[in-house]
Amino acid sequence: MANPQPLNFTIDDSSPVIRYTPNPTFAVNIFPDPLLNWSPVCGAIDASERCDDHSAHVTGLDGAKFALSFFGTGINLFGNLTLGTTFSMNIDGNTVSNGLSRGEGADSQILAKVSGLSPALHTLILTVKKGEDIRGLFTFDYAQVLVGNATSFNRTVIDAFSDQLRLGPAEPRYLESWNRYGGYNASVPDGVNFSSFRATDLVGANVYASFK
Repeated sequence: MANPQPLNFTIDDSSPVIRYTPNPTFAVNIFPDPLLNWSPVCGAIDASERCDDHSAHVTGLDGAKFALSFFGTGINLFGNLTLGTTFSMNIDGNTVSNGLSRGEGADSQILAKVSGLSPALHTLILTVKKGEDIRGLFTFDYAQVLVGNATSFNRTVIDAFSDQLRLGPAEPRYLESWNRYGGYNASVPDGVNFSSFRATDLVGANVYASFK
């Protein structure tokens, strides 16, 4: 019998499914102040319209929060804490005390590991707690959601220009907003040989994909 393989997926800090409070602020040519709000940052070394695998949300504001709903049996949070900054967390209204880490030192350490949840939709709320040092920061990089295990599964990569994708809503102003770019070179999944990709900055645009 084949050994069970874990099934999980990653939710980046920039995902629209994450709700930050207060809302993150960012303006061109103005560096946001993490002591007053959530500040989206990009560590990409090259100038690009994308920030895949390089982004993070940073704050030094006491009481800053983010909420995330997910379907799974567990979740791991990755990021960093500095200068005494800590956090509290609850899932479905229940305080989580086990599996939390101070995360001091290096980037993208595990801040929290939660497992043993029922396979259902859950809501996580994290609250930042300021330490004595005003310079302390909380950095959130990404979440890894644990779905379960499978003895076998097939993986198929759907390209951005596949007929299996529908760009929407089905209105010309939305379809025209999905621009084509070339030279995508950040964490391309195995099996993807096409370097071009689609991107949009239009609120309300979306992608539909059918899969089994």
